[in-house]
Amino acid sequence: SDKSVAHTVTHDSGASGPDSTAADTGTHDSGTPESHSTATTSFTAFSTDATTYVNPTRQSRTSTSTSSDSLKTLKPLQEPHSSTDVPILWIPDESSGNMLRDILRRCHTKSIMDLSIAIGNNRADIVTSPSLIIAATSKLVTPHTGRIFTVLRHPLETAMVIINHDRKVRHNDLLPASMENTNLDHMTNNPLTRQLANVGSTTALTNEHYETAKTNMEKYILVGIADRLDTTIDRLERYFGWTFTNNPLLQERCRKLSILVGSESAAGESDPPSDELKEALLKRNNFDVLLYEYATTTLFDNQAALVKDVPTNSRM
Repeated sequence: SDKSVAHTVTHDSGASGPDSTAADTGTHDSGTPESHSTATTSFTAFSTDATTYVNPTRQSRTSTSTSSDSLKTLKPLQEPHSSTDVPILWIPDESSGNMLRDILRRCHTKSIMDLSIAIGNNRADIVTSPSLIIAATSKLVTPHTGRIFTVLRHPLETAMVIINHDRKVRHNDLLPASMENTNLDHMTNNPLTRQLANVGSTTALTNEHYETAKTNMEKYILVGIADRLDTTIDRLERYFGWTFTNNPLLQERCRKLSILVGSESAAGESDPPSDELKEALLKRNNFDVLLYEYATTTLFDNQAALVKDVPTNSRM
């Protein structure tokens, strides 16, 4: 069944929600189709001491754009489909993104290429990119042909996957995941918000950036949820018109097994953090948490309207 994560974090200031005057410094960075659940979150704004920001997507460090049109070269979700549309899998979270990519490749037999390779190769059915801005401005995507889709998981889970990987590399994986043995300096804060709002690492995030990110996500991103993988893939199939054409029965078995294995694997992928580490991660990613909760409680269900005229299981 579908899952959701609810968190409540308080701050000494006593305020609630992100605040345009107090935000992070920016110096560091399966249920049945169309079923849903809800979650509520209350977060306070905060500021943190400056640490090192590492942007894994190589987004410009000087970008300060807050324009809701920063992704205007992409094709809005509401516009009619065309044969020239380019499906682009945005992978801000490698764990969930790679899982979806593997299912589409193995079960749907789609040719999938990284954007840097696909630029000179028009045979790819789907291209992938960890950077939203690079995908939107790529030569492969002529104006209003790029269709972005992604799969999201809770920012806390994403952060813990990165932390646990780092702990294994440093041979600290036998120790508990706590503030004492975890270095957060190299981790991006609010990476989803920064990419969606096209904001570089030297800019302190504000409510305006969050609203820009939210607007761009609504307009351009077909959102999937890792905890609702079956529904997510069904929606992608219906939206892009993907069908099983090679061996439908075998492909359907592949799809069901892959979703089951993928969901179980993701559920046990990371060790739980200590309470102190959990609170620190939630504070560092306050805007991303709000974006995720908006996606899971509102946007994902609203986007069902995009495929309301396409039958469920249309892949068969």
